[in-house]
Amino acid sequence: MPKASLGKGRGKFLSGVLLLTFSTVVVKIIGLIYKIPMLSLLGGQGMGYFNSAYEIYALVCTVSVTGLPVAMSVIISSSDEKKRGRVFSLSLCLFLIMGAAFFVLMLLLSGKISLLLKNPRATLSIMAISPAAIFSCLSGVYRGYFQGKSKMLPISLSQIIEAAGKLVLGMIFAYAEKMRGGNIASVAAAGIFGVTLSTAVSFCFLFIFKLAEGKKETSLVGERGDGKKILKELLFLAFPITLSSLIVSLTRVVDMTMILRRLQFIGYSSDSANFLYGSYTTMCLPLFALSPALISAIALPLIPSLAENIAQNDREGQKKYISDALSLAFFIAMPISLGMYLFSGEILSLLFSGQGVAISLMTLPLRILSLSVTLSCIITLTNGILQSYRRVYIPIISMSLGCVVKLILSYALIGTPTVNILGAPISTLFCDALISAINIYYMKKSLREGISVLKILSKPLICAAISVGGAYGAMKILTPHIANSRILTLLCIALAGVSYLLLVGKEILKIKN
Repeated sequence: MPKASLGKGRGKFLSGVLLLTFSTVVVKIIGLIYKIPMLSLLGGQGMGYFNSAYEIYALVCTVSVTGLPVAMSVIISSSDEKKRGRVFSLSLCLFLIMGAAFFVLMLLLSGKISLLLKNPRATLSIMAISPAAIFSCLSGVYRGYFQGKSKMLPISLSQIIEAAGKLVLGMIFAYAEKMRGGNIASVAAAGIFGVTLSTAVSFCFLFIFKLAEGKKETSLVGERGDGKKILKELLFLAFPITLSSLIVSLTRVVDMTMILRRLQFIGYSSDSANFLYGSYTTMCLPLFALSPALISAIALPLIPSLAENIAQNDREGQKKYISDALSLAFFIAMPISLGMYLFSGEILSLLFSGQGVAISLMTLPLRILSLSVTLSCIITLTNGILQSYRRVYIPIISMSLGCVVKLILSYALIGTPTVNILGAPISTLFCDALISAINIYYMKKSLREGISVLKILSKPLICAAISVGGAYGAMKILTPHIANSRILTLLCIALAGVSYLLLVGKEILKIKN
């Protein structure tokens, strides 16, 4: 690829990263805002019902936001307009059928699923979120299409619309049900119904945006037999990508069931186990998931850009894209990881004031999870890189091995009275370490060019240690002088953020240029 072309491609890649990073930050902020009043409204027990249903929905989302959409983006990025239209049309038909099937299964089997999870009062919540399966699957097709064309604006806007809809509609429905005198299970179901409506609104936006393009790219007309050929190519890429993600989602569901069952095995009552599970999934996991979500903003535009360079056999371009992506990922992950470790209790108190018992129980789990932040970011990015190289079966192997380790450790550790809920984040740490090691090894083999992950990691690590460590020291000094702990926490976070940006600004500009 000529240097001018590479520069133009990198500019498009970085603009896509900026757009998706902005939307992801907005979505996560909205998500935290949503969790805080919802936790106050439902309590740890009600959030247990809510999150049990949401995990089942997340399992469906694994199919709708990975697999076929990623396969679409890889194929579309190196195809002409006619083939793009065929890919889109076939995917839309396939996912409409799939979404309808998921909806019917979740609706009809909601009672049996909740019993399997040992959380029978989550039945209403599972029923309430079941229609979201259709809209989520359809939205995935549109997002895959736009991703393949490196158009990140509609993807970003649809994510923000969905998150905002979940906040507004979820709170309205939950509050209305509580004022009506509904029990905690029905209030949780009303709240999660807002998620269903928000996915519908998001899909409508994507549909209108695509319609506004005014191009006849979705025609089913084409050469005889080309449909079968395209479908075969789609499924060849989509199946292993979906399977690797399904392994992780199924492990989360099994892990959720295991937490509830193993806590009850060591003497916790059903309500106490649900309180611990609800607190962990509401307070710790959303904060832990922040970094991988931000890294997805890098992986999404990276996949079509890297796939295009691979198709052109441009080794220099491939190395540059991967190095840039890893650098950006580490610059995002390192301050979050260190910040969560040093300020775990302060962050939880800032976000969930009034939940003193839950905060005291979740501070150590969050600290342990912070050690996995960088590893989870590596997994997100390297999965995308391996998929671009069409080495789609490697993530299946790494995810499977990692998840087996997680399940074994979770079973043993959560069932140990002195460890209990801490077994969940500890098992996550070992799982992510194994997956990262395998993915990095095969990423290097695929690139066949010298690239040092540790060297790329060193600068972000040093800068994060200086800025976050300095802020932590400032907190220790200022604590006797500032009585309001929330103001002190915000000041220290701001200090860490500003100092970190000053330290890494020059390095970010190097990536841009």
